[in-house]
Amino acid sequence: MLSFGRSVIFFQRAFFPRAGLFRARSASLVVLAIAAGALAAAAPAAETVPAAEEVSAGSPAAADARGQLAEIPRPVIDDAMWQDPFLPLPTYLPKFSKTLLPMWLEALARPEAETRRVAAGTFAIAAARSMPGLEPATEPLRAVLTGDDDPVVRRAAASALVAIDARGAAADLAAAASADGLLMAEIVEPALARWGDQSAREVWLSRLADPRCEPALRTLAIESLAAAGVTQAAEPLRAHVLDDTQPLAERVAAAQACGRLTSAGLTDAAADLAARRLRPPHAGPLLAVLLLSRHDDASGDRSPHLPRQQLRAVCGHGCSRPAS
Repeated sequence: MLSFGRSVIFFQRAFFPRAGLFRARSASLVVLAIAAGALAAAAPAAETVPAAEEVSAGSPAAADARGQLAEIPRPVIDDAMWQDPFLPLPTYLPKFSKTLLPMWLEALARPEAETRRVAAGTFAIAAARSMPGLEPATEPLRAVLTGDDDPVVRRAAASALVAIDARGAAADLAAAASADGLLMAEIVEPALARWGDQSAREVWLSRLADPRCEPALRTLAIESLAAAGVTQAAEPLRAHVLDDTQPLAERVAAAQACGRLTSAGLTDAAADLAARRLRPPHAGPLLAVLLLSRHDDASGDRSPHLPRQQLRAVCGHGCSRPAS
């Protein structure tokens, strides 16, 4: 009987007479795989643990099977390649050089407007990345905000002051918003609303009552009043929502703001809006839903009289109240 190695060589010469080294090695692997399968099939079957369902639940064999199953380790991660070897991820701690702040302050004082703008914008980026020790930059940034000739540089300084949370510069920021128009106001006034600045509230209320005010500025004032929680603005906002001569975008913003500030007494206004025939047709129900966003009035049992089908079309089934 030929040995196993001679059988492999005989198999190669018989079936691959002109094959090179690569094909011969491939054939050897094939033969080895076939032989391994044959040996595994010829080996006697190992004894298996009797299954729990084949024996009674209280028998010693069942208890022994359950014990063996409990001893089988269950790794948290199926693939061992993620744990062997274990490679812990490094923890990154940001570290800022002490030379950054003096360098940025020097750039902020440069005569080139673009350099000053980039320097002011860098302070905002550093604040967003939680760089400590930016308080010394507050006064130079306030000087740029109030004295720079370039409006782009002034807006960059305002953004930096807002990012640094320089609440002491609220008066200068409010003055800049009034002087530089909409682009500056969009940067400054949301921060003033978050800070609860009292001086800006009168400006926002006056915009709401001024018919000559720019629509974007009036919408910004409406949103700022809601963010600041100015409850005395609820009635002017409700009147603005009910005024059909106002732009729909402003009415939607006013309805959202009024709904945030008021939680009672708006059912009649909502029913009136839902019954109106506005363009587009869903405008009335939409305004009604926004007014009642935080409504918990005891007279809320009247809300089922709103046009339920239109309300569902606007905001889904979950926004309309179930009929009592």
